[in-house]
Amino acid sequence: MADTKISGLAAASAVADANEIPINEAGTTKKITALQLLAYSGDSIQNASVADQVISATSAYVTNSNLAVPAGKLRIKTVFKWRITITKTAAGTTAGCAVLFKLGTGGVIGDATILTFTFGTPTGVVDAAVIEVTVTIRGPLSASCIATGVAVLTHNLDATGFSTLHTEVKQVTSGTFDATTANLIAGLSITTTTSSAWTVTSIVGEAKYL
Repeated sequence: MADTKISGLAAASAVADANEIPINEAGTTKKITALQLLAYSGDSIQNASVADQVISATSAYVTNSNLAVPAGKLRIKTVFKWRITITKTAAGTTAGCAVLFKLGTGGVIGDATILTFTFGTPTGVVDAAVIEVTVTIRGPLSASCIATGVAVLTHNLDATGFSTLHTEVKQVTSGTFDATTANLIAGLSITTTTSSAWTVTSIVGEAKYL
């Protein structure tokens, strides 16, 4: 059969994991799938907020923290990262404010809590902070999967406001969870304690190595 120019080929309806692409490997023509190419390039997805969100003495899913994992794509070494910028009012002095890593199919507060990062006791002072959350999937990719994570809170004040420490580093390893569920959505929720009012001014999220 005569060679066909690329311009003469029919257009693919969509790029799918099983699509095959020819490559030259040490002088030999071989094929790879679109899924292999995505893995090589460090396939990533992103999300970001476009409005403030007030979380006052309650628990709430952080708007636009959701990262939809493509079906069948959760891998060992998949990494989720979020950068949250927040402010607090002068109210709220009760310990227990926390950021929770959620994983489920709804992208809602009811999704399973996989990791909980609980911070120290706030004080009654206005403050601004950044929280950076990183979660790594350790595997195995089964009903006994483990994730590990770290959350770093850094704020403007040395010993008041969000914490009596200028920087808090919280490291947590999860219990087992089912990594085989299709159409998983990773995201964050925030729990604020009595009288505490946090305003999420921005959140940027990214998942890599899917």
